[in-house]
Amino acid sequence: MFSISSPEQLRPGDVLHHPSAGFARVHRIDDGNISVAWQPRAGSDQRITRARDIQSGFRLCAPGGFMYLSVVDRPRLTALAEERSDYLISLLLDDLAAPQSPIDIREWILSRNVLSPRAFQDWWKEVEPILGSQHAFRWDGKRLTSKQEEQLQSITTQNQAQLSQAFQRLRPVARFRFFNRVDKAVRNQLMAGAIQSPDREAILLLLRDPEITDDADGSVLALAMDDDADLAATLLLRRHEGAEMAFARFAASREHRPYLKQIFKQIPGGYQASVVLSLMDHALSGEGGELAVLFLAEALPGGPPQTLKALELGTLHALNDGPPISPQVLAWLEHRSAESTMDQPIPAKAPLLDHLSPLPPEDLLPLSTELARALAQRHCNGDTGGVVGARRHEDGSVELGPAEEGSRSNDVRMTFRRIAELAIGRLPKDTEVADKELLAFLSTLVESPNPEWMAVATRAMSEELQYQPQDCLDLWEQLEQASATAKVRRLAPQRPHLKLEVAHDTHIGLLKSRMGQTNQDAVFWQTEGPMSLLIVADGISVSTAGSGNLASAILVQVIASRWETEVERLAEASEPEIHSFLDQALAEANQAICESSLRMAGGDLTRHIPMGTTAVVAIVRGDRAHIVSLGDSRAYLVGATGAALLTADQNLRGEWLRSWQNNQPFDLLNEGYALVGYAGHFDEEGQPSPVPALHRKLTMLPGESLVLCSDGLTDYATSSPAEMARLIEAAVLESDLGVACRSLVEKANAGGGGDNVTVLIARPLPY
Repeated sequence: MFSISSPEQLRPGDVLHHPSAGFARVHRIDDGNISVAWQPRAGSDQRITRARDIQSGFRLCAPGGFMYLSVVDRPRLTALAEERSDYLISLLLDDLAAPQSPIDIREWILSRNVLSPRAFQDWWKEVEPILGSQHAFRWDGKRLTSKQEEQLQSITTQNQAQLSQAFQRLRPVARFRFFNRVDKAVRNQLMAGAIQSPDREAILLLLRDPEITDDADGSVLALAMDDDADLAATLLLRRHEGAEMAFARFAASREHRPYLKQIFKQIPGGYQASVVLSLMDHALSGEGGELAVLFLAEALPGGPPQTLKALELGTLHALNDGPPISPQVLAWLEHRSAESTMDQPIPAKAPLLDHLSPLPPEDLLPLSTELARALAQRHCNGDTGGVVGARRHEDGSVELGPAEEGSRSNDVRMTFRRIAELAIGRLPKDTEVADKELLAFLSTLVESPNPEWMAVATRAMSEELQYQPQDCLDLWEQLEQASATAKVRRLAPQRPHLKLEVAHDTHIGLLKSRMGQTNQDAVFWQTEGPMSLLIVADGISVSTAGSGNLASAILVQVIASRWETEVERLAEASEPEIHSFLDQALAEANQAICESSLRMAGGDLTRHIPMGTTAVVAIVRGDRAHIVSLGDSRAYLVGATGAALLTADQNLRGEWLRSWQNNQPFDLLNEGYALVGYAGHFDEEGQPSPVPALHRKLTMLPGESLVLCSDGLTDYATSSPAEMARLIEAAVLESDLGVACRSLVEKANAGGGGDNVTVLIARPLPY
């Protein structure tokens, strides 16, 4: 991946990577601002980023490289794993530009969804024995190193006649490096060789240079018309005259229209309207005629009315600094928008919110904010309602449905309820899922929802009006603050040398203490400079082969032992290595607990219930927290926007909700609060088998605190998510964290104390 010294390096559709925010594609480049679309996502909403933020926080992924393909064409990487495993590994090594261990490779391939964990295991068994025989990288038995620098050095020794062939033999990252090192004359020479071969990927790369020699003989256009949508889209973005004329004619042909739609999908959303308008101009001039124009009008994002509105607002982006729309196209669109005949229907309005399902996680905050903003205006005018029938425009704004009789409080709640439902995608039919259930399971139904959004949602969806925003104006203000905090969290430079202040308290539980029972919770924490390990485990009490307190103690002992052995390595480890450490530590704990259960049952568990434990574990390095959870022990982040639940309860009811979401619903025979996530798990054949844990990672901002707790707190301190958030927010205001932990434990005991309760709070020390 490459540093970005200037926005001139970027092209529409480029893939960018941010170390904390993940991957994004360049949506539009306009007057020093870069519009990016975070990945994965759906819809047309983007985030506008200043050029200097792009240059300081992002890196450019080489076209055709592993990271680029993982966003643009992931199935191709999966196919490479089956057909050319050495090439797949080389692509990854080239992108990372540093030696990688097998653990690193596993984490990248799994995190980018190239292979499933089980498929990777089988694949690696086949790949590992042949690593030493590959010429694309070096393998010393521990780490693999790319040889792309050797490739680049060898190409400089080639004579002029051999240069193009040598360039085409380079892998994508090395090819991109060489492209950036040579001048215009060499690039034109390489283009001539790429056209002659032909090498479509080389042509695409060389077309990044806006001054590259034009396609004089039409060879590149011929390739683009021969089923190469990427190349066709690139030519249209470059305002290639021959391409515009050819594809305008395609619009008149029913046979070619599917390919034209495919081309439009390859064009970044910020430029789709401009490309279609250019083709319409050619069609109106005779290249395709009225049939082509009608088809192209339907292809305009939002149809003619939205195009005219975008033109009026100045948000329609022109190609190559030309006019955004020709007079003849403008006249046609205005005439078209004024018509309402059956044979020439006006394209549909902006989509209903219902049509945005499933909503990408990154849209939670912006869509909630726009909906609150629209409702705030309605509340200020004395009206309510409008979530039902609301529509979202291409520019991200929201048009409310008809006003309805109701309350401002219900509008506040419905804003978040509707957004949560859209993000989940599908909920059980004929069964109302309570708001507090959605909040408890949201992190398993939606991938890593913003903690800022979760904090506001907890208040907005509260049954207690005293915790709710007063109206949607108040809600809008809170969401704008949340959006600002989310932006800082996403773009903030890391503070790797921060140290944590940590405290905890635990109690058997007032009711359990009177019954002579034991505390089955276990807690452990240790700080080594800027590195910290935090563990809260809650043993499961219904066991006849061992006990809950033994299970939680084993888990803490196994993880703490691994930590003490590997803490120095983890201080320099990559994020995938930390992720892998947590998974492996939980797997070892699962194995140890299962083996202990077997010993206590005399090797036969047929008449026994094995012991188990929930767990929430965090590794914090500086200001970067990596959290993993099993069961119903929880983690909260407390910051400027409030307390946000970071984890999700892993029980049967949560699995039932996921089954509806995945369109494979099963019947829930009871309330379904039996745990499905815990350490000490056996598979159906009686073999130890770790349950996949829920992972979260985030940057802690100044003044924020991390709270880990067992369910003795969340079950007894209060039954309300908003009240729980308020209690936690009040507790962390204490200057003494020990006092803060005790106050929460006392709240649980005051609420009945029917279970063991453990609270651990950590917050970064000031510089």
